[in-house]
Amino acid sequence: MMDYPQQKYMRDATYKALVDMMENVIHRADFSPSEIREAAMLACIHFEIYRIHNYRIPLDKTAEQALDALGTFVSGKINKATR
Repeated sequence: MMDYPQQKYMRDATYKALVDMMENVIHRADFSPSEIREAAMLACIHFEIYRIHNYRIPLDKTAEQALDALGTFVSGKINKATR
């Protein structure tokens, strides 16, 4: 069973520290509640975008051959250009 935020706040010291820090920032008038929500969502989006995904997209044989050919072509062009 997943705890509701208030239950989690009461039981989890790390979660409580995070909530208390965010609340303190709001009270100091550094950020509004809306800005805190926006920033939290942006942090989540950044995490999802930049984390390493541990899955491989399956390719059919033709697609694999095309990507191999492209890789060979690009590496050959880069090698010639840097000589």
